[in-house]
Amino acid sequence: MVINNFVRLNVRKRAKYLCEYCHSPERSNATPFTIDHIIPQSLGGRVRAIADIQLEPIQPCHRDFLRNMQVRANLVVPILIKRGLWGLLVAHHCQSPHHWSPLDIEMMQTGAQTLATAPYILET
Repeated sequence: MVINNFVRLNVRKRAKYLCEYCHSPERSNATPFTIDHIIPQSLGGRVRAIADIQLEPIQPCHRDFLRNMQVRANLVVPILIKRGLWGLLVAHHCQSPHHWSPLDIEMMQTGAQTLATAPYILET
């Protein structure tokens, strides 16, 4: 899903130029905030499997958000419907870093695909 500049600007205005996770001002961050914060466009909206949030190159506010929930490993799968991204299916591992296996990822993708066909999601 491509997000055009008009939509990007409107989202930034709606958020009052704050991170929607931690509410820190965009101007205080070393890099610009992105709309596609969790599953960036650079990854094509694909699955994001992070084995250790301490070592992964992610936005500082995203790392802080996960740390505040005591997350050590993170697996994110998009829930895609015909109109585009509907939401995210997320798994957290909180005890220690965790290598997400191909089976873990496949099961999450199956869950996301099942959710994407649910009538209550298709109606929204």
